[in-house]
Amino acid sequence: FATVAVGSECVAKAIGAKMGVSFRGFDMNIFPLKHPGIYSLVWKHVDKVHSISTYLYNKAKSYGLSAETPYEIITPAVAIDSLPSGGIPNSNTLEIVTIARLNWIKGLHTAIAAVKLLRNSGYEVTYHIIGDGEPKEKERYTFQVHEAGLQDVVFFYGKLTHRETLEKLQHASVYVQPSLNEGFCNAVLEAQAMGKLVLASDVGGLPENIVHNETGWLFPVENEVALATQLEYVLSLSAADKKTVSEAAKQRVKKYFAIEQQQKSFVSFYKTGT
Repeated sequence: FATVAVGSECVAKAIGAKMGVSFRGFDMNIFPLKHPGIYSLVWKHVDKVHSISTYLYNKAKSYGLSAETPYEIITPAVAIDSLPSGGIPNSNTLEIVTIARLNWIKGLHTAIAAVKLLRNSGYEVTYHIIGDGEPKEKERYTFQVHEAGLQDVVFFYGKLTHRETLEKLQHASVYVQPSLNEGFCNAVLEAQAMGKLVLASDVGGLPENIVHNETGWLFPVENEVALATQLEYVLSLSAADKKTVSEAAKQRVKKYFAIEQQQKSFVSFYKTGT
């Protein structure tokens, strides 16, 4: 990863090897803001870069990566055959799931506020948040839920195993990713692979993950009104229209984000060098 390369920029040259660097969300979205110019030596010595999204690659160029440096975009992928059957449950209650660390950048406050708006409008809705975080972050979201009177509506599960997480996701009506930024987001990819109706904020690499109005929906970041309105729209869709989006999401993941395709791309990345 780019952050790991810092301080080891000359190791590859010293052992007669080439250096490849991989970009994830934290590498480009957060670390350079805390440490301006941190990658100057990395850019000088790197031979080839990998990014999980075009968004992060462009971000790296804005921080000084040369456009002449060889690169490849290899997105996250899903082992589709290992996922449980999903689809859209037939339920009168809207069950929303988010898989995310309890961290400010995941934007959970927006989703909680949107759930409050839906409840005020008379919708039967529950919100299930899977992920752990620092005590101060837990306190923040617990307080927000309490102040909104949503103690019987919003549920925190902490960190679950991957299998337990997929079981929770299996029963969801809708998956929501309200992040302030994402490099790409594996959870959004898995939710689509399971045929869930997915809504995500229109930031970072998420527009590369979801095709708006085709495999899911994007909404303006940190806008609970827009999210609630989008959820109302999704609820208003006919069963046939929901199934069309669900199937389109599954087929796109199968076509572009299968684990076998990713493995071949990485083999090619290392074999071709620069």
